[in-house]
This record gives sequence, structure tokens and C-alpha cells, in this order.
Amino acid sequence: MKSHSLFSCFKIVVIGMLLIGMSSCEGIRMKYAMLEAAECGDVRTVRAMLDKGIPIESRRGRDWRTPLHLAARNGHYETCKMLIEYGADVNAEDRMVNRYYVDNGEVISYWYDTPLQLAAHFNHADICQLLINHGAMINKKNAEGYTPLDTAMNNGSVDAARVLIKNGATY
Repeated sequence: MKSHSLFSCFKIVVIGMLLIGMSSCEGIRMKYAMLEAAECGDVRTVRAMLDKGIPIESRRGRDWRTPLHLAARNGHYETCKMLIEYGADVNAEDRMVNRYYVDNGEVISYWYDTPLQLAAHFNHADICQLLINHGAMINKKNAEGYTPLDTAMNNGSVDAARVLIKNGATY
């Protein structure tokens, strides 16, 4: 299930295409437009922005996710493939905040998930295989101690778990 609406994706595509022709002062807006385009699976806009020099490892402020994190999470295989071809780090870690409360107050921790963790969580088996084929660390644990296989099993992502096991994953 996608976390964005068709209208928001269309809006990002239009904004992204407009920004491609703009000057250097628009670089920050272009970075965020590229992140949104990757999240929506808009290969054409992401490629155009990369060709214009927007860094492939641009990160979203609130969670430090890269375009590859966002495309992998949302199941956009072609976008993931293109980002990898352009040199995206398949083992980049995010800093997704995990907040919980104990008697003494709020505790904040970070997940440090990779694109493979996110693809496994959301059962995108084809993207798991793509990432593994390009050097994703299959047994890398996040900050909570979960491997991608743990994440897949905990979320009922059977197809992703099969791909991970077939490729030698452990938990």
C-alpha cells in the first residue's frame, strides 16, 4: 500500500520538471522534489534531476532517508534500479525516530534501517533481490537488533523472507 496519493505524485512530477530548468538557488527545492519523485516512483524526474547534479545521496530531514530508501519502501523497482545504476549506496542507513514512553519520560531511539530493511518490511521481494544483487548486506542488523529477515518475518512479508533465505539470510 502506497503512503502517498496519486494527486501528490502528479504535483511532485510537475514541480520537479519545472525545477529542472531553474537556477542554482533552487537546489534545495530540487533535492526535496527528487526525494518526493523517488517516493512516487517517477523515474524520469529522478533521472533528470540527477543529470542536473542533484546529489544521489540527498537525505530527507526528518528521517535521513535517501531516494533509494523511499523507492524501496514504496515498491518502485524501476526507480530503485535506476538509482543503483547511478551509484546509490544500497547500505545507507536512515535515522527513523522510534519514540516510546517509560515511567521516567520519553525515550528516543533510531532504527538505522537500510533500503533492504524497508523492502523486506513491505514485502517487496523483487527489490530485495535487486538490492542483494548489488551488494546489500543481507544480515545487517538495525539499531533494534533486527536483520532484514527478522523484519520480514515480524511483518508477515513471506515473499521477501523467501528471497532473503534463498540468499543466505539468518536471524
